[in-house]
Amino acid sequence: MGENVDVRQIPDSFSYVALGHVHRFQKIEFGTHPIYYSGSSERTDWSEEGEAKYAVEVEVNEGGADVSPIELPVRNLKTLVDADCEGFSGTRILELILKAAEAEKSSLNGTIVRIKLENVDHDESRRIDWTEVEKTLSGYGVFDFKPQVRTTILLTESVHAKGQYVFPPSKEFEFYISGREEYSEITKDLTRLAEEIIREAKERL
Repeated sequence: MGENVDVRQIPDSFSYVALGHVHRFQKIEFGTHPIYYSGSSERTDWSEEGEAKYAVEVEVNEGGADVSPIELPVRNLKTLVDADCEGFSGTRILELILKAAEAEKSSLNGTIVRIKLENVDHDESRRIDWTEVEKTLSGYGVFDFKPQVRTTILLTESVHAKGQYVFPPSKEFEFYISGREEYSEITKDLTRLAEEIIREAKERL
């Protein structure tokens, strides 16, 4: 029948109907028989932050079924920072994160933390000391943290173009490599190799 079923297709002869796929616990009000989504047993993404999770105990009897939801102990998800960082330096962003962690430290033990940063200057994003963030959060008992950083690049007037502007491959590679700390000691070598590959590709075309 597929995963989509009209509730009107479910016959009243059932004592209890268990539905799946939807993550949120809920009762479907229809007919005379109990219809439930028990939901997921864990929070699986940030849309479920703060959402309680349940198991469902069902006792079927002659009159139908008695349903008892049981709240489950699940790991907490917490958005620690959700900020528009336009014009912020990397140092200021770090201070923002550490200040938020200090303010919320009593509620962070065992949690998965999200740090959501919008409009971060590309160059300043590389100056955020994530090692310091990890050290601080670990000290407060955080289980794991997920940085979600959206960066922006300020173009000079000379490179502005009408319509959609696409950087040349060499520039795209430069932006990519500059944001990867693990390549910091071999940036020049990687850039040289990339330029050789790009030049060879152009010659073949």
